[in-house]
Amino acid sequence: MSKKSFRGEAPRLTGINPKASDTKSELEALRRARDELAFINRLNRILTSSLDINQVSEDFTEELRQVMDVDWGTIVLIEGDKLRFFALSTKIGSLWWQDEVVPLEGTATQWVAGHKQILMESDLSKERKFWTGEYHLKQGVRSIVYLPLILKNEVFGALIAASHRPNAYGERELSLLEHVAEQIANPIENARLYGENKRRQELLQSISHLTRIITSDVDITRVFETFARELKKLVPFDRISVSLTERDKVRFLAVSSSVPTEIGTGDAIPLENSVLQWLIQHKETNIESDFLKDRRFPVDELHLKSGLRSAMRVPLMAAGKVFGSLNITSFKPDTYNEWHREVLEQLAAHISGAIDNARLYQLERIVKENIAEVILLTDVKGNITYISKSSEKQTQYTRAEVEGKNIKEFLTAESYEIASRWLKGMRVATCEVRVTAKDGSIVPFELNARPVMTGGELTGIQIVARDISERRRQEELVRKVFENAQVGIFIVQDGKFKYVNAEFEDLTGYTKEEVLGRPSLDLVHPEDREKVRENAIKMLKEERTRSYEYRSVRKDGQIVWVMERVTSIEHQGKRAALGSYMDITERKQESEARLQFTNAITHELRTPLTPILSSGKLLVEQLEPKGEVEYRLARNILDGAHTLSNRLNELLELAKGEMGLLKVNPEPLEPGSLIRKLADRWSTMFAAKKQEFRLELEGPLPYVLADEERTSQVLLNLLSNANKFTPEGGQVTLRAKAEVSALVIEVEDNGPGIPPEEQGALFQPYFHPNNFHGLGLGLAISKRLVELQGGKIWCQSQPGRGCTFGFSLPVASSQDGK
Repeated sequence: MSKKSFRGEAPRLTGINPKASDTKSELEALRRARDELAFINRLNRILTSSLDINQVSEDFTEELRQVMDVDWGTIVLIEGDKLRFFALSTKIGSLWWQDEVVPLEGTATQWVAGHKQILMESDLSKERKFWTGEYHLKQGVRSIVYLPLILKNEVFGALIAASHRPNAYGERELSLLEHVAEQIANPIENARLYGENKRRQELLQSISHLTRIITSDVDITRVFETFARELKKLVPFDRISVSLTERDKVRFLAVSSSVPTEIGTGDAIPLENSVLQWLIQHKETNIESDFLKDRRFPVDELHLKSGLRSAMRVPLMAAGKVFGSLNITSFKPDTYNEWHREVLEQLAAHISGAIDNARLYQLERIVKENIAEVILLTDVKGNITYISKSSEKQTQYTRAEVEGKNIKEFLTAESYEIASRWLKGMRVATCEVRVTAKDGSIVPFELNARPVMTGGELTGIQIVARDISERRRQEELVRKVFENAQVGIFIVQDGKFKYVNAEFEDLTGYTKEEVLGRPSLDLVHPEDREKVRENAIKMLKEERTRSYEYRSVRKDGQIVWVMERVTSIEHQGKRAALGSYMDITERKQESEARLQFTNAITHELRTPLTPILSSGKLLVEQLEPKGEVEYRLARNILDGAHTLSNRLNELLELAKGEMGLLKVNPEPLEPGSLIRKLADRWSTMFAAKKQEFRLELEGPLPYVLADEERTSQVLLNLLSNANKFTPEGGQVTLRAKAEVSALVIEVEDNGPGIPPEEQGALFQPYFHPNNFHGLGLGLAISKRLVELQGGKIWCQSQPGRGCTFGFSLPVASSQDGK
């Protein structure tokens, strides 16, 4: 049968022209139809001769070549958002190979699947509708046809034929190919299911083989290269590693790489923001398609420097928790698909136990080799049967010199009295003993001892001892610092004094003997005790340093103002408060005098200012409809009076702040409505200066613990500054966003900016940068108000590039909401 008999304007397979009158033409049509049916039968026999598609694909394509041009032919299957080359036959080379996977998006097959129609591109050199056309043209393909493979009214793939000739496929070829596609859909699906089943059986065998490799040695570093070599037969990669959690780090247990790598076996990186932290949180596989386009983790930067482009990381789990990961990376982008995910996830499930055992083995080995504590065993008579290597550094005795000796030979007399209790089978809690080293020095040890019982009888003692020489030296150094400090130092535990220094005795008039063991609140003025108690409770609960002022009563009855700064510490195994104690009575008196003076000045200035304000307001109202010059003069008088009134308010607020009398009342507050209200109020002010004003609220804002009035005062001050110092036509942005435990509010402008050397003093009283007018108190007062609410305030600026003033407020907890 020649190719020629299947080309031209012959009738379609589905019928013969009933109007044909010429008998010879009818016979020719019947003969062609018969030949076509025979051809299709031969194709069916080829396709059903074996379920192994690799075996039949070449025969199938070769049969097609007997009747039409097929320089490149393939069957592709749709797998999610990917295409897999199920079968491939080519005479002109190919950029893709059998079982290769490419994205479905933007391909002709996607179009065919969506429309369930044949698609033909007659000449790729003139028009290419899909991204694959460029690659086909480079390989010499000029015309190509795509036919949908349909089962149960669903397109599951496509039959594709291509020729190096343009316009290679006419109506006859298309009709024939369409019928072929209909006939082969079911055999192709059967072959796919057979291949899938065969592939899974081979996968299980391979995973079993890999599991045997990884479990053949408890130290997997000795077999990891073999493991990597065998795994590469299943999944492509250029670098493979196993990483494990190690407190706040990720430790690489084993690494195999075809190129020099930034991270090798035994190296560690921070756990925070790592791939492994993500796996612990999500408990699912991570695939990154191309580091050049997107790098989600710090380690991706290192991989990209080594030339790696894509990665897949699978969690290793034990008892429902992620303890590590199996990681593979490749030089090629878009390397890993769902099949690779399935392979690695099945493998990880099988080898997690072995790797967890290897992890424990490594940990045990590290502990034995590097543990600082001394571990020893004795029999019931005190003879040492085992002692760890760490003892050699601490006592200068070798293990051979110690093992077999009685423990009494190494302990001081008073310490041996404690040892006698161990030998009677008594469990001894943490205690301190003194050991005589080989050079005669005395080494203090803190230890725990417990009896070893066998069959209900005492057979020995297990002891864990820690050298505390350095701790004792540090404690002595701290004691000297405390005793010579120029402020009072104290430790309070369970509400009672446990330690006070000499300066504390001087400040309170009490001796150590009179204070130790006494409730700390006894020294606090009765009216301030509740405040001090609340601060102490918050400090211990939050484990955060707190400072506060209160009145204290000396032994002689004198009442003094003190500043106390306390923090939470561990003292003798329990939580306690370590604090400093400073007499600030004189400072309080000076601040009180300043406040009184400020109040007096304010009062004296307000007395004549009040009639000026009222008269000025009345004068403005009277002159407004009359002469323009007189009205402007009256308006200047009134504006100046208001400015002076605001300055007096600022002075009074600052004085109260310095005295500690500036008050806030934090309550759970929904910040969004407050910010919108202030933005609406100020929008007209910005419009008046032709400034663009934008409000940006990022996502739902959490409730904050804040004083609404004081927060408004701070935000209004920042908006006023931005409006005042941004030129006409400038831009001001008010934004708010939630961070880890705080709400951040920022006001950004594109004004002149502030030089770096001036930014450090911005929040100091009476300071203002060049070209800033006023007393320079607004930011100083704002700083005090924000800090009183538990937040922070800052400025970021570059000359000529504007300023960003921001402040934070603590997020309200559920308890605050109650």
